[in-house]
Amino acid sequence: MPSARNYSIWINRQNQSFHYSCSDGDFNKPWGINFESPIGSISLNEWYFISLTVTANDKFRGYLNGSLVNETNIGTPISGYSNFRIGWVNEDNPMYAYFDGIIDEVRVWNVARTEAEIQAKMPPLTGNEEGLVGYWNFDDGTAKDLTANRNDGDFQGNAKIVEVPFAMIEVGEPTKPDFENPEEVEEAVNTLIQRLSQDPNGAARVSSATTLGSIGKVAETAIPALTQAFQDQNYNVRVAAVDALKSIGTAAALKAVE
Repeated sequence: MPSARNYSIWINRQNQSFHYSCSDGDFNKPWGINFESPIGSISLNEWYFISLTVTANDKFRGYLNGSLVNETNIGTPISGYSNFRIGWVNEDNPMYAYFDGIIDEVRVWNVARTEAEIQAKMPPLTGNEEGLVGYWNFDDGTAKDLTANRNDGDFQGNAKIVEVPFAMIEVGEPTKPDFENPEEVEEAVNTLIQRLSQDPNGAARVSSATTLGSIGKVAETAIPALTQAFQDQNYNVRVAAVDALKSIGTAAALKAVE
């Protein structure tokens, strides 16, 4: 079983997802409290904005790029058992305890942020925002906490500052078009078809297929692209394409999944 540990975010390399977990060391709960983002929701060499919120006696929620991806019930919140670490957890097996990647910013709030609040605060902060109790952006080459709490950190092991290109991260899921406006529907469907066919990010292709399905039969022009997605190397894209065709529900769409 995992040792007692704080709320933590991991990367599951086997199924390409984010893993959210915590454990109080109770042997009656051998795996603690945990859940993951959808399988295939992350890819190598991509930037992601991930968030974890905990509400006492309510929910333990995970967000990816500002959108809720999973949640589970929680009772009394887990208390902290170790120092706050970025890119490392105090686990018995060091092989799975470190993050091999690049971290741009880390934020800690004293209130569970809503989906809208997370999306609104994705751009860089000042450090003076209400409810913000810890903020490390590493821009000055240090692990200085930019809030008034001044919980400054230290670099340990091989951690270092590196220069990387500025990243643009798409917030949330594509919005549905105004069904009263045929031109808007057509434009939205064409954009989603293009993303489904060309976007290198697997999560974006999954999202595009899912959104086409949610639009329904007016997205019938996407049938060829969704059928072509049966050949996608990402399993979740293939599944989303099948589900989308079923949701479109026209004779041509249903024939494509026979």
